[in-house]
Amino acid sequence: MKFWPKKVVCYIWSNEPGYRIAAISLCLYPLILLCLSLPAAAFAQAHPLPRIFIALSYDAENLISQPQEEGLIAGLEDAGFVDGKTVRVKRFYMDTQRTYTRPDQITSRGSQALEALQQFHPDLVITVDDNAARTVMLSLIDTQIPVVFTGINTLPEHYNVNHRFMENRLSPGQNVTGVYEKLYIDKSMQLMEEIIPDLRKVVFIVDGSPTGNAIKTQMETELFLYGSPPLYTIRQVSTFAEYK
Repeated sequence: MKFWPKKVVCYIWSNEPGYRIAAISLCLYPLILLCLSLPAAAFAQAHPLPRIFIALSYDAENLISQPQEEGLIAGLEDAGFVDGKTVRVKRFYMDTQRTYTRPDQITSRGSQALEALQQFHPDLVITVDDNAARTVMLSLIDTQIPVVFTGINTLPEHYNVNHRFMENRLSPGQNVTGVYEKLYIDKSMQLMEEIIPDLRKVVFIVDGSPTGNAIKTQMETELFLYGSPPLYTIRQVSTFAEYK
């Protein structure tokens, strides 16, 4: 029998770190608790404390993933899972935004994360953002390890095409569930128009990374559905010089 939530998607977005931490704690916390409360037979290893492995796509100080990590730890502590006391938490920072940025390097870092994971023998794996989801989470589909993803910008259905891990969003099935990060570009545009009534043109800038491509797709989809009156342009760059 599989013990998985009936909802795979929780939409959250805010530029305020405190809000984002609280939202992530609220959304992921029930999923994590459910995984950790599975019957003992669901876990192959016998450990004094439950073990959680967190694979983060970026470095420890990254402004995107850091609030998610803080939210995860805060949620666990609120539930009585304190690292070193009632649970063991191991983090693996893939650092794929600053240091290991090439596709082959990202793949290699994912492999290293999987090696570290196998040595740790976790009872639960959490992946943060798309690079960790693509290289770690997808590799664990149909294993005995429960996996919770967070912060992905690529549609879950996109990942599901070649690596099937869910029947649908309402009833995912398998050993994977998590949080899809929706940007709400349409809502942002509406707010901008209220603040700047004569708004006529908006330029969005994204990079050429897998996450940048996913964000670009989200923007195009939401702006098309919203039918935003202002003209908008999405510019995709590959170097810092192009950003400038």
